[in-house]
Amino acid sequence: WGGALDSHGIWMEDCGGAAPWIVDNFYIAAAGDTGVTRTDGIRAIGDCHPVVDSNVQITGGGEGGTSGANGVHCAANVSGVSSRCAVLGNLLIRGSEWGFPPTAVGVRCDDGSCLRGSDNVITGRGGVLSWGVYIDTTGAFVDDNTIDGGCASSAGVGIFAEDSWARIRTTA
Repeated sequence: WGGALDSHGIWMEDCGGAAPWIVDNFYIAAAGDTGVTRTDGIRAIGDCHPVVDSNVQITGGGEGGTSGANGVHCAANVSGVSSRCAVLGNLLIRGSEWGFPPTAVGVRCDDGSCLRGSDNVITGRGGVLSWGVYIDTTGAFVDDNTIDGGCASSAGVGIFAEDSWARIRTTA
């Protein structure tokens, strides 16, 4: 808790192409101290491709004083190598735990990141702007999730896709 620049429950970056398995945890969370703290429950950057599987709760934390909060955030490194993370079967992924940070995202996939997100319950929870799933410039497969934008003071969106060729499938 309480990082000034970075606060992450789990931070994986350029782990040599490995696929760490983050499985069966009860609670993974983070919380920052300042308006510039990057806050993620799980952060996977670059050549690191975790499988985030069957966890009970993952949350980005984030009071109103921190910058954006993400439950799971997968992105590219400075060389443009993307994390091809898989987010599978998690019982609850929340962007924020409490308060209303400027942004709150349950699962965020940037810069060609994310391989698949299936069978999760995902919400932005609370924020000025909140998104359940935010996919930007990626072709992730988003399959059979329960997705909720959350309770936002400005806008809450279930799925936001920008410059994306993602496949989104739901079953009812």
